[in-house]
Amino acid sequence: MNRQLGQFFGLTYAISWLIWSPYYLPLNVPVNKLPYIHLLGSLGPMLAAFILIYRRQGLSGIRQLKGQAPSQRQFVRWLSVGFLAPVVVFVFIIGFICITQYRVPDLQRLFSSKEFAFLSPVTFILANIFFFGLGEEAGWRGFALPRLQAGYSAFNANLISTFFWAIWHWPLFFNPLGGYIHMDVGGVTGWLFSLLTGGILFTWLFNSSRGNVLACALFHGMMDVVFTADLNMPELTTYTGILVTFWGLYVWFVYKPDNLSRSHKITVDPLSGASGDWSR
Repeated sequence: MNRQLGQFFGLTYAISWLIWSPYYLPLNVPVNKLPYIHLLGSLGPMLAAFILIYRRQGLSGIRQLKGQAPSQRQFVRWLSVGFLAPVVVFVFIIGFICITQYRVPDLQRLFSSKEFAFLSPVTFILANIFFFGLGEEAGWRGFALPRLQAGYSAFNANLISTFFWAIWHWPLFFNPLGGYIHMDVGGVTGWLFSLLTGGILFTWLFNSSRGNVLACALFHGMMDVVFTADLNMPELTTYTGILVTFWGLYVWFVYKPDNLSRSHKITVDPLSGASGDWSR
């Protein structure tokens, strides 16, 4: 791994873990303030990417994070895919539960979660897209993935990125309001595997959309909305994880590990920051 990627991972950890320090250090921060800490700490990957790109390429380098779609129509198309795919997953799983278990979801709890109960439905969606979607994807996919793909297959690049992505979540396991703290060994194992297969989907979307980080941010944010939806259906998260896992395995099997996409993988020279293969 080259120096620039090492700087990115180190800076990402430093920013996020410093903001999340009340989770694992005795700083006596009131519990009701912790949701804001979770949100702000999630901006670490984006801030690290912006700092490193701006230092080498200025604002022009940051603008490249929007990708290289061949047309405005293609750009909008992949934004739509990023936003709507999680909605389709959500509707499918809710329909499956309703049909097989004869249960109706509590739609009054839609677009809310226990951790962020203070947010309105619209604010909850926007917060997920901005903090968890753009905050993470601008770094993990926008910065790290194309630089890793310059030297590895898309699958191996995702494998490496997932390793550092998983470690990055460490302080969240001490968050008293979040879901990580309640995981047992089996839960952590399933979570790690879902990160890997979910990363395959992000890689597929990133490469297929010609590096459209905004599409990845929409997909990430909306998937988090689905995962954390509190509809009085505890199995919703489990079924979503299973479906995402099979979807990721399908992408790996159909599109093959080298590109994980019908298009060529997106690469960036880790040393110069210059874009590599953007062709179809």
